[in-house]
Amino acid sequence: MKIFRHILISTLAMVTMFSCLKSEQNLPKDESDSNLINISGSIGDEGVTKADEKGFQHEDVVGVYIVDFEKGQPGILQNKGNRADNLRFTYNKEKNKWTPAYKVYWKDKHTKVDIYGYYPYGEPTDVNKYAFEVEYDQRKKAEHNKLGGYEASDFLWGKSLANSPTDKTIILGFRHMLSCVQITLMEGLGFAPGEWEEAKKEVVIMNTIRKSEIDLTTGSATADASAEMSNVIPYKNGTEYRGIVIPQSVKSGTEIMSVTVNGRSYFLKKTEDITYIPSKQHNFTMTVNKRQEDGGLECVLSSESITAWENDIISHEATASEYTVIYVEKEGTLEDCIRSAKKRPCQNQESETERTH
Repeated sequence: MKIFRHILISTLAMVTMFSCLKSEQNLPKDESDSNLINISGSIGDEGVTKADEKGFQHEDVVGVYIVDFEKGQPGILQNKGNRADNLRFTYNKEKNKWTPAYKVYWKDKHTKVDIYGYYPYGEPTDVNKYAFEVEYDQRKKAEHNKLGGYEASDFLWGKSLANSPTDKTIILGFRHMLSCVQITLMEGLGFAPGEWEEAKKEVVIMNTIRKSEIDLTTGSATADASAEMSNVIPYKNGTEYRGIVIPQSVKSGTEIMSVTVNGRSYFLKKTEDITYIPSKQHNFTMTVNKRQEDGGLECVLSSESITAWENDIISHEATASEYTVIYVEKEGTLEDCIRSAKKRPCQNQESETERTH
């Protein structure tokens, strides 16, 4: 999906004494606010959601790394010692503003930087092998300052490269990096009026590896081959069940999902390997028929497709929020693409940096 989430990251916020001390490590001679590195974010590439602040709730946090160029060449993202290491940016819903844990300044008036961001915030010990696991029960709602199961599984990543020193705001673009599986249950033949609506239905995505290692320099996730196969319970919205899985291949003949209606289960197997593709949505439509002769049920895979990641109808508080997807095919055409989709560009962007992935 293509959506535009605007994470206004202002580095002009009040900070704690600890944060001030930490920021002194990269203070230039000119410590005026004109030398602050200002960042805002958007999601504007294929397979993205959370396009604007509507996708965030109060005190949501993203992590950002800022890496200096060295001798005119891009620097290497390190676990520690970058210009900014896993810098927390926290969203204030009331002020509609993102605030960093500490101020970050340009090294000088010439040194460029690369910027990497990810969500949800974590504690990576290895930026090249960040351990990330999708939730088993993605129906779970947010509570006690913890994300819901689906939200916590939705790994977003973005980068903005070769940024020259400027007092303008730098745009950091995010997108989904894992795979979405959507199963739609359809009423087939044989049901009495209202019988299908009253039937108890359950769906499980089966036999995937939920653990992965993510390279924060590229955002790519690799399934942990040493981990056991597991299941994912997707969240439900109407007739649709949606879950997030780690990109991976599942061998032919393996049960990839189960559909249970009124206690009777059907298991779907594929005759060929299935590969869950990063940033894509895998769609399965299952039609359920009721046999007249014995009242038994049968499930039929009536359609299957791979598409861009469609709009998510979910938020951090499990309240329905709808996001719009914009596909930016050519660099430099972001605003034109938004307008042609009959949407309004964000008005608080001071400058724009587009990235194609």
